[in-house]
Amino acid sequence: MKVSSRFVQCFLVLLLVFGAMISLAPAQAQTLTFDLLHTFTGSPDGISPGGPIGTPAAGPLLDAKGNLFGTTSSGGDINCPGEGFGCGTVFKLDKNGQDSILYTFLGGSDGDLPLASLSEDAAGNLYSTTVGPNGNAATVFKLTQSGQKTILHTFSDGADGAGPDTTPILDAAGDLYGTTPYGGDSQCGINGNACGVIYKVDAHGKFSVFHTFRTIAGGMRPEGGLGMDAAGTIYGSTAFGGIKCPESDELGCGTVFKIEPSGKFRVLYRFTGKADGAGPINATADAAGNVYGITAAAGDFSCYAPSGCGTIFRIDTAGKFSVLFTFNSKNMKNPGFDFLVLDSKGNLYVTTLFGLPGTGGQLFELDTKGKFTTLFNFADYGNNDGEGLNTNTITIGKNGDFYGTMKLLGDLNCGGQDFGCGTVFKLTPKQ
Repeated sequence: MKVSSRFVQCFLVLLLVFGAMISLAPAQAQTLTFDLLHTFTGSPDGISPGGPIGTPAAGPLLDAKGNLFGTTSSGGDINCPGEGFGCGTVFKLDKNGQDSILYTFLGGSDGDLPLASLSEDAAGNLYSTTVGPNGNAATVFKLTQSGQKTILHTFSDGADGAGPDTTPILDAAGDLYGTTPYGGDSQCGINGNACGVIYKVDAHGKFSVFHTFRTIAGGMRPEGGLGMDAAGTIYGSTAFGGIKCPESDELGCGTVFKIEPSGKFRVLYRFTGKADGAGPINATADAAGNVYGITAAAGDFSCYAPSGCGTIFRIDTAGKFSVLFTFNSKNMKNPGFDFLVLDSKGNLYVTTLFGLPGTGGQLFELDTKGKFTTLFNFADYGNNDGEGLNTNTITIGKNGDFYGTMKLLGDLNCGGQDFGCGTVFKLTPKQ
């Protein structure tokens, strides 16, 4: 299994912070007001919510009572074995803004590096995963809101999967489904990492492999989590696999797939790496089974040439693929590793690492009529007043507001090299 080292992550941070320091033009008008809810301090509350740069960008969980829950990839207990910064935490920010730590990971068999967000069942129990580098365990776990943790499965880095890094989902029966980008069939993929699996933990706690990716044509490295329609059919994407394409040669430019409750698997679309996009970050579905997703590359090749900046796509219930939006160089829009979010009305939202020059990324809306609107410009490195930098995936509130976390900045005395440890924020519509 390949997991990026902390050294590589810090190097990527340097590159992205440098890029965010460029300031050439004024930002567009804001339609939302930014409120800073929490600034991470490293110990005991954690470092880098949603994971380091270059990892799937999980957003916080918002429950029905208005409480926010999330994970930090490091921080917490600085004595965690194999790490110099701690093995991560699960945090809670209640509706009154009071923060607390629900759990601190201890490394070893307890797990390390929680990159995913959390899912909640009807009883308020929380579920997520740890990736487990440096000899620490990769796990699926359950956590009560009183902080009682149960490990549901420890991955062997073999046929059961390896490196679980995205949020598992729950069906109506209380069964849990998730993906691992590695592990599974060792004959698939490159360097012995295999092509990944979809796993299931039923309501009684029994673990099984629901699907194994066995061929490059069938998809390789499922990322971005899973979506589910009203009938219980699961949808997702693989970052590689499919057919040969310009972006990744024989590895393929990615796929979108569906799995029926019976376990029947079908590839819905294989990206060509042209105008349709390449490297899907995630795919989700509405109740009817229309699939929406986002790609990280191809589309408009004048944007970040020669790679392209990606697309937003749709696959309807008849299987017809269409591009809803193409990211372009004019406004420097690029989704990075953030996921596409679908609201109850069918509007789509995404945040970007880079937007207009002079911003630290933007929040966009693509409405049901195809109108693409900038809702908010985040502060860049040079104009940042503790807000944070490098936004993770947005979570939608009930009243048109948005919640999110930042991987970097905040308290510059936290962490190393003046990067800070990240923040939690709220965006509220202006009155």
